[in-house]
Amino acid sequence: MTCFKGQFLLTATVVTPLLFAATETTAQTAKRFVVKGVVADAATKEGEQYATMKITSQTDSTSTAALAVSEADGTFSMTLKKAGSYRLFVNAMGKQPIVRNFIVSDSEPTVSLDTLYIKDPLAELI
Repeated sequence: MTCFKGQFLLTATVVTPLLFAATETTAQTAKRFVVKGVVADAATKEGEQYATMKITSQTDSTSTAALAVSEADGTFSMTLKKAGSYRLFVNAMGKQPIVRNFIVSDSEPTVSLDTLYIKDPLAELI
């Protein structure tokens, strides 16, 4: 009887974490929606590092669907939990903000916004 209890405890200790890992792996295979692109300086055409990005629903700009910061070369990739119509807000220190609408769907789960050129607000005055 003691041997059975020992085997049961050993099995429960080893098998239970494996079951939880399998459950998490299954949950991670759910459909993912992605928006990606590059933020670049309009004058120099160089990537704008550390630009901040916020995605909201087009119908509710108060709730945030995703947040990110561009890489050193200006690239970004953001994951969304569900299909829908979204609005991307891009900000960089001393630059004019950019706003872009986009849609991700089951038929188009990845959207590329290509290069978004961010401008210096004083450049238009010169």
